Amino acid sequence: MRDSERWFSCLAIMITLLTLFLGVTPQIAAQGTVEDWSSQTLLSEEGVDSYHPAIVADPSGTVHVVWVAKLDEGSACSYDTLMYATVENGMRSSPIEALVSPDGRCVSEPTLAFAPSGGCVHVVWSDLHRLYHSSARADQATDPRAWSERVELGLTNARRPHLVIDKQGHLHLACHRAEPYREVVYAYSDDGGNTWATSHRIASAPTDRWIERVELATGADNALHIVWTEEYLPGTFDFNMSRGGAVCYARSTDGGRSWSQPLVVDAKDERYQQDYGAGEIAITTADHGEVHLVWAGAPAGHRWHQWSSDGGLTWREAQLVAPIDALDGVGLRFFNNGLDLAPDSAGRVHLLSSSDHLAHVVWDDHQWSAIDVMLDYNPVWCRMAIGNGNVLHVVGATLRAERDKIREAGSEAQVIKSVWYTVAETAAPRIAPQAITPIDTGYAKVTEGADAAAVTTPRPTAHLERRSVTGELSPEEQEGGTSRLSPLLLGAASAAFLLVVVSAHRLSRGTR
Repeated sequence: MRDSERWFSCLAIMITLLTLFLGVTPQIAAQGTVEDWSSQTLLSEEGVDSYHPAIVADPSGTVHVVWVAKLDEGSACSYDTLMYATVENGMRSSPIEALVSPDGRCVSEPTLAFAPSGGCVHVVWSDLHRLYHSSARADQATDPRAWSERVELGLTNARRPHLVIDKQGHLHLACHRAEPYREVVYAYSDDGGNTWATSHRIASAPTDRWIERVELATGADNALHIVWTEEYLPGTFDFNMSRGGAVCYARSTDGGRSWSQPLVVDAKDERYQQDYGAGEIAITTADHGEVHLVWAGAPAGHRWHQWSSDGGLTWREAQLVAPIDALDGVGLRFFNNGLDLAPDSAGRVHLLSSSDHLAHVVWDDHQWSAIDVMLDYNPVWCRMAIGNGNVLHVVGATLRAERDKIREAGSEAQVIKSVWYTVAETAAPRIAPQAITPIDTGYAKVTEGADAAAVTTPRPTAHLERRSVTGELSPEEQEGGTSRLSPLLLGAASAAFLLVVVSAHRLSRGTR
């Protein structure tokens, strides 16, 4: 090889290595957990007050999102319509008006799950008094006419439902019942939501507390795990306002037919500041029988973690997720309806935490990573789903501009909330997308004794325009989230070009 050829070869190798360094290293160096988060993409319609998003990713990689919106300005409800949209191959569908409650009642706090066995998306929501279920084939859900008739679950004063579906396709739901019940209840359906059994009371709140957040998780061998928060009533412990009290756990090893006695995970004591108690607990399961809990704990809503390696039978000692003085002394803390957990394909557990910042932290090799700050403000009701084993999909409510309006106008200002979406990849192995074959089960049957006229859902006209999940917001709102793909491809193309030049040079030398 002549000197010129060696020089060209060395130059190509150097550029290739430099490309890999510039294109890949920054993604890993940002805590070694994820690549850069994308810019926030607006999912809800601009100017429409929207809240309470729920999210799930199906095996094909499609992301399904529901939220509540106020479309009728004359309605006394805060929110009157359940909206739905998807994100697929980097494109999001325009939101549709999917469902409403009967008789013009409100909609609130939807929960969403996907059934692989039937290829259907299932949603349960509250009208602040009762619960309703509906479902649609995943490949048709962007058409409002595809959603099944509402089925009322038969629970009064039911709030904050949480729905999960096990590998056999059974639907499991937990919620809390407000006054006069103040209890945690469990319901299940073995026929895709057509009928529900709702006879299981898991716990009742003590006289000085009421039930707040409830979450379910499915585990190995047909096990179910449930957590909830018992908020102290105003005036208890000299609270100026209710901010937690106790967080509890129970489990079922027979698919929800019976439940263990509740375990108090944490409760307010001398470790807590005056106006704080334990609350906002989240749960997930991971490989090898692991169960993970994270909640807002001592001293003032700081994130605590406890886990079990044997399916919830025994528990390790609780520990702080991050130091008390993390994030320049602010700490990973506060109550903001923004705690969520999910495992990736490597068995690592991802924590989404909305406190003074929106933060992402990963439990790996029995320790928490450094804090990955996603946003430098605190959105609410943030939820997370992991698709194809390694893609983190996040939704939340309220944008930076709206937060600034609140600060300027004061807490009494009427500020319109928006639902947004962002995505990032992790270093976990990718699971190849799987084709979904939905099964037509027909519209759900009305539960016995229900008024058939009350479960007829209006079918608005479908609006199926699809938009890119980037570039929907203003440059100010997109600040901070960029893609690493373009520089990587540019550098690779440059290296490939030089390699072609070297090969051509060799061939020309050989033909002389």
